[in-house]
Amino acid sequence: MLKTSTKLLFPKQQEDAMSADLVLFQEEAGAEIFLEADSQALLSVIILDRSGSMKKFDTAPYDCVNKHLDAMRTTDDGIKRFCTIITFADKYRVEMPITPVADSPDFYHYYPDGTTLLWKTVYKVLKELVKLFKDTPDLEKNLKIVVGVFSDGQDNLSLPPDSKKNYQTRVCATAKKARDLGIELFTYGIGISAADLARGMGFPVDEKHAVTVEASARGIETTSSHFTEQTTTGFHGSDFEDWRSR
Repeated sequence: MLKTSTKLLFPKQQEDAMSADLVLFQEEAGAEIFLEADSQALLSVIILDRSGSMKKFDTAPYDCVNKHLDAMRTTDDGIKRFCTIITFADKYRVEMPITPVADSPDFYHYYPDGTTLLWKTVYKVLKELVKLFKDTPDLEKNLKIVVGVFSDGQDNLSLPPDSKKNYQTRVCATAKKARDLGIELFTYGIGISAADLARGMGFPVDEKHAVTVEASARGIETTSSHFTEQTTTGFHGSDFEDWRSR
């Protein structure tokens, strides 16, 4: 458990949300959040496909994200909840830096276009999350991180396998580090095999963690409901005891 209170700094919206460096944490600005010893907190990380093929789902992607945020806001169980939203197409974009859900705005800035930079995006996000736990070792006993990757297609833009920057290799290695730290990883395949997507990222491929749905607005709603359950009604403060005893 935390030996002393831990201060986390959560940034304001990035002015250049599509900059080369993906920044979920920024010490220069933002609200100061303290996690006292024995406190419990949960961070929901949404990594959402924004490629052109997602256009056919109209408003379903951001409608479901907003339902997820609402559910987290209204869950009253003493656990502090936070959320961050990252989308990807030709580039990745931090739509919402890590924010307490009580203060989080609704999400509407979603305009699908372009291709699918999946592996590089997920690698960059996981790298930041692993760094958070590495920089604050006691934090992993009090903060549970749940990551959901939502996509209707395989990566078709990250650098090729023979490149010095093989992002598939990198994301698989970083996913292992994340899982070893207790970060829970979910994959949602929209009209595509979630297990295949998960396997390509080094994510777990069991039925709980890799969920395949039909390519429709209803399918997206199913993925959202499943992910919301992992961070609200299906999640209990008693679960922290398992992580603290590791």
